[in-house]
Amino acid sequence: MKTNFFLIIVIFAQAIFSQNLITNGNFENGKNNWNGYNNQVLNDDLINSNVGNINNGEGSLLQVFVMESGKTYNVAFDYRWVSGTGNYNMTVRLKIGETDVTDLTSLVLNTTPDVWHTANISFTAPEGITQARIIFYKGNNNRPLRIDNVTVIDKNYKPTFVDATSPTNAQPNGVPGNWVLEFSDEFSGSELDVTKWYKSVSTQTRAPRVNLGVTDWRWIAENAFLNNEGQLVLRATKINNTTMRCGSVESRGLYEVQYGYLEARIKIAKTAKGNHTAFWLQGANQGNVDNSAADGAEVDIFESAWTTNTTKAVVHYDGYGADKKNHTIPFNVPNIHNEGFHTFGLLWTENAMDIYYDGAKVTSSQANNPLPFSKKPGLGHDLVPKVKEWLWLSVGASFGDGNFQSQPIGLLSDALVDYVRIYKPSASLSLIENETKDDFKMYPNPAKETLHILSFENDYLITIFDTSGKKIFTKKSDGLLTIIPTNSFVRGCYFVKFKSTDKTITKKVIFNN
Repeated sequence: MKTNFFLIIVIFAQAIFSQNLITNGNFENGKNNWNGYNNQVLNDDLINSNVGNINNGEGSLLQVFVMESGKTYNVAFDYRWVSGTGNYNMTVRLKIGETDVTDLTSLVLNTTPDVWHTANISFTAPEGITQARIIFYKGNNNRPLRIDNVTVIDKNYKPTFVDATSPTNAQPNGVPGNWVLEFSDEFSGSELDVTKWYKSVSTQTRAPRVNLGVTDWRWIAENAFLNNEGQLVLRATKINNTTMRCGSVESRGLYEVQYGYLEARIKIAKTAKGNHTAFWLQGANQGNVDNSAADGAEVDIFESAWTTNTTKAVVHYDGYGADKKNHTIPFNVPNIHNEGFHTFGLLWTENAMDIYYDGAKVTSSQANNPLPFSKKPGLGHDLVPKVKEWLWLSVGASFGDGNFQSQPIGLLSDALVDYVRIYKPSASLSLIENETKDDFKMYPNPAKETLHILSFENDYLITIFDTSGKKIFTKKSDGLLTIIPTNSFVRGCYFVKFKSTDKTITKKVIFNN
């Protein structure tokens, strides 16, 4: 552990493209702006997206970026070792300029393979220094390392995820309670908001659709755009009788959510032409094989893959390989194919997930397979993610119904997304009284086994609340450094309130026991 505790500030830096000093940090534009050797960009099998890859053995990835001297920056990135014969050793370094050997900061990576980790470090740009480089280098005999969502962002930057054009005091359609928007996009501009979304791009075909005769379908950037009428367009086009191109956007690395009410108003693409529309979530560690969705899952709120007024909600967990598992619950969606807009929602708490359609909570169309998602019947597997997940909106080649072969070459159909809104209960959000202050520092976050709290305030009260606002823990500080064991806490998201004689500050923490 470093002796200067103030250097150990673990802050999850969101990858806000407009603020990120790193260009192409998510590798969606291949290796553009990245240098190094023995590296490539490939599609990761766990998260199904482009990532940087330093190949087996010695190799590197690096990028030079411009900064402001005197400013403090948060650095964040996701990484995953690929298991196999060899070592898992890397120290990531930030150095001055293009060639200077002086370290600004460094971080030794976790050695656990086949799990996506998030790393966080910070540094202050020295006076007179306006350029630095981030270096991912590993020596010989080390396994491949995959890297994604590399960000360097001004420490003082505070992202705003609520669209200024969202209705004042917007509330979910049909869901009781008092809610506050945490995220929204009304798609009212002329360009996709790159602080919230990026366009999904497939480097190879996704799963072929034998039912349609489609052997090659993938997402391309051109098929996701705003129509200047307040809607996101996700387009499907026919290239030939075996090839389809589609549109998709996702918030991976930009905005991720844990619990709340998630709602989207969508006019679906035409299933009869072989297109299905989906509103779904994805977790970084969906590929962990542990008989549980708690550490990350693919959560399909709906997929319009059938020409009847039915759809299914699905939780996929334990990866997409031989150990993959899922739980599917079908439900009815009246008039979904009437070429009108409908709202689709997910009410997500720590213990259950319910589905809403047009403002009404749906029931399963299978009496012996009811909603909500909670535990897998007969096995007891936890079906509810207890970690952050990112948003995904997509049109694809249908795995269910549709007559693709008889359609002419060119435009097949469009899905239109009117808005996406993510709500949190106002009671839990109101706990955050002054998040801009930084008089109390917590690490690590997520915390496992212990949470360290560092402050020059020697006498203050620590109170921990769950996401419903219920007080579950209180403790007086132990002086400069207070250590709280976390083994007794249920895995999930909590709010930690610090109250001293002249200030009250609340911060969010994840216990990952």
